[in-house]
Amino acid sequence: SEDFFNKAPNEVYQSVFELVSIYPNPVVTNELRLTIDSDWDIAQYEIIDINGRLMNVGQVERFNPTITMNSITNGLYVLMVKVAGQEQAIKFTIKR
Repeated sequence: SEDFFNKAPNEVYQSVFELVSIYPNPVVTNELRLTIDSDWDIAQYEIIDINGRLMNVGQVERFNPTITMNSITNGLYVLMVKVAGQEQAIKFTIKR
C-alpha cells in the first residue's frame, strides 16, 4: 500500500482538501453554506481577510451548516474549516 509521504503533492492535496465545499461563491447574500463530506457533528471555522486579520470565528452544526456574513464587508477572504481532525482553507468572495 502507498504511504502518505510517497504520494505526489497533488494526490495529497486532493485526498485532504475535498472534504469541504462552500456555496454560493461569491457570496451574494448574508449566508455561506458548507457541504462536508465526512461523518461529523460540529465543524469549527475562522474567516480571515486578505491582510491576515481574523474577521470571524465560530462553529457550525451538521443540521445547520450555515455561516452568517452580516458583519463582513465585500472582499476576498479565506475560510479555514476544521472538521473530523482535518483542516481545509477555501478562498471565497463576498459581492453584495
